[in-house]
Amino acid sequence: MKREQTEWNLRDAFPQEPQACHEALMRAAYSVKEEKKLRRMTWRTILVTVLILLATISVALAVSQWLGWTDYLSKQYGIHITESMQKRMDATEQRSFQVGPLTLTLRQCLADGRIAISNFEASTTDGSAALYIGEMWAFDPIGSMGDAEADRLGVDPSLSWGEAAEKLGLPLYNVRALMEITSSGNAGTSMEDILWDHEGKLNYLNLTYLENTQVKDTLPVRYFLSVSSLDPATGETLDHWTVEEEAEISVLDKLEEKSYVPPESTSEHGFQIEEVKAELFETGVYFIAKLTAPDGMEKNDEAVSMTVKDENGEELPQGVLYSDLNVKQWPVIYMAQMASLEALPERIMLDGVVLE
Repeated sequence: MKREQTEWNLRDAFPQEPQACHEALMRAAYSVKEEKKLRRMTWRTILVTVLILLATISVALAVSQWLGWTDYLSKQYGIHITESMQKRMDATEQRSFQVGPLTLTLRQCLADGRIAISNFEASTTDGSAALYIGEMWAFDPIGSMGDAEADRLGVDPSLSWGEAAEKLGLPLYNVRALMEITSSGNAGTSMEDILWDHEGKLNYLNLTYLENTQVKDTLPVRYFLSVSSLDPATGETLDHWTVEEEAEISVLDKLEEKSYVPPESTSEHGFQIEEVKAELFETGVYFIAKLTAPDGMEKNDEAVSMTVKDENGEELPQGVLYSDLNVKQWPVIYMAQMASLEALPERIMLDGVVLE
C-alpha cells in the first residue's frame, strides 16, 4: 500500500482561529494508509461526522526536552498541554536510528486511548551543518514557517530552502519520520508537522487518531524513517535512505470518567442533548456528546458547530488536536473534542445548556 495523503481544508472544521494558526494548520498534513512512497501533504476538511472539536496541535515540547514545541504552540495559538502529559512525553526512552548521513532520535512518544504522538529529532551524525526540510516545503520560502530559522542562518527569509543551501554551501536533506499504527487501532487519520530548534536540528511531529474500541494496553507501531539528499539547485533527489522497525508502546490508562446529564430542554440551536461523557487521561479530557437533531432538519454536518465550554460559557483551554463529528446515524449525532485539563469539571456548557 502507498503512503498517500489527501487534501484537507480545516477552515470549516474548526472554530474561528487566528490567522497564524490557520496558516500553520494549512501546512500540516493528513495521511491515509500507505506504502513506502512519499507524497506532498496538505490539509483537507475533517469529516464533520461524529464528535466536535475544540482543538489544535497541543503536542508540544518544553523549553529543554520538549525542544520548543510548547512555547511555539502556546505563543502562536494559545494552545496548552497538561503538566502530566509533558512529564510523560519527557520520560520517553530515547532511541537513535542511523538513516544515511543523519541520526534520527525518538525524543518523545505517547499514546492514550484516542491519540498516538511521536517526535523525532534529525541531525547529521558527524555534527556538520546542514539544512533540513519536510517534503511539503522543499522550495518554499524559509520565512513561510516564520523568520526564526532564517535569522539563525543569517539569510533573507524570502529565499527558498534550495537557494539558502546554495548560498551557504550546505547540504539539503528532506526528512520524514513517522510512528505508524499497525493494528486495527489506527483510525486512518494522522497529522505531521516540523519545527527547527535553536541549533537548526529538525523536529518531526506525528499525531495519529486511534479507534478507541480497538486499543489495548500496548499499541503496535512501525517507525518509518526516510531521508533524501537533494540537489539545492534543482530539487532532484541525489540519494535516498529509509529505515523501518516494528515496536510496541504502552497506552496510558483512563484515570476517571463522568457522565453529564442535561436538563429537560433543547440547546440554543434546537438540538436535544442526550448525554455528554468525559474521559480523563494524563493528556487531558475528552468530551463525547450524543445529540438529536430537530424534527425536519435535513442531514447537514455543517449545521453542527458546537463546542463544550465551562459552566460560565468560557472556552476551555485547547488541548491536543482531536476532534470528531459523526452524522451517519442522523438525526442522532455524536461529537467529541479535547480540552487541556488535569481534572474533570463539575459542570460544563454545550450550546447554551449547562450540564452536571
